Formats: sequence, structure tokens, C-alpha cells
Amino acid sequence: MINEDLNRNYNQIAAYSGNLTNTDRMVLYSSYEQSPTVPFVINLLVGLCIGSYVQGDSAGGTTGLIGELCSYAAVAGGYGLMFAAGMLSPGCNPDGFIIPDQGKMTAGTVLCIAGGAALLGFRIYECIRPFSYANNYNKLLRGALYGVPVLSVVPVMPTTNLNDMGMAVIAKVSF
Repeated sequence: MINEDLNRNYNQIAAYSGNLTNTDRMVLYSSYEQSPTVPFVINLLVGLCIGSYVQGDSAGGTTGLIGELCSYAAVAGGYGLMFAAGMLSPGCNPDGFIIPDQGKMTAGTVLCIAGGAALLGFRIYECIRPFSYANNYNKLLRGALYGVPVLSVVPVMPTTNLNDMGMAVIAKVSF
């Protein structure tokens, strides 16, 4: 059930894990715990968010893949505009040199810079995403196997002396 879909089978896993010993829970957790190392290295070296797909994160993988491909397209389009501005311009100066079309040259430069900035942003996203996904997945797995303890800090109101206000930690433990 964990391999199939942890999100969809969360309640069933939580129900079945109630009958397990703590040792069995620890073994299951260590067997199915996500590590972000390999997806991070793949995303860093290969790119296109392939490591996120390897990790099982199709949403993050699709976001990174589409973002990186669009960034590459913007850079290529910018270079194409700059090439067209210089090579296909309508006139030459008296020395015979081509006069570039400044409008296309400027648009190409802007498109290249924007595409490069977007590419850098998506590559950073691809390096961070495996850690975020693994952390969320492991929290969900821990919650399904062990139950989710709830801790909160609440203000404490005194009953006698109003100057003795403070904070207290409240814990709810479920079995």
C-alpha cells in the first residue's frame, strides 16, 4: 500500500499500523523513507527535473521540466532574433558592413536575458525540490505509521493573580 500511493492509502496504512510493534514500525519507516540525495544529484547534473521523476514526484518533475524547456526556448528564440537582426538586416553602411536591426537586437537580448534568468531559477528549483518532497513524504509516512502527535503553545490564564500570565506547552498523544 505504501508503494502504490501513500496519500491515497494513508488511512488504511494508519489503521493497519496500529497493530504493529514499534520495532515493526521503525523497520517499515526505514524501508520506505525517501532520501533526497540521488534525485538532487540527477537534477543537478542532468537537469530537466529527471531526478524528481525518479523520486516519484511527478508534479515537481513536470513543473521543472516545462519550466526548463520554456527557458531554453526563450534563450534560443533570443539568439535567433539577434542572428536575424545582424545577418538579415536590410542595409549596409558605406564600408560594406551590415547594419543590424536595433529593434530585433534589443528584443533578442531581452529574451536571452529573461530566458537565462528563468533557467537559473528553475535549476535552483530543481535542486531544492527533492529535499522538500522527501521531507513532506517522510512526514506523511511517519504520520501514517506512528500517528501524528500534536504539540501547541497556548497562553495560560491564572485564576487568582492576573500578573502571573504565561505560556504552556500542550500535547495530544493518540494511540
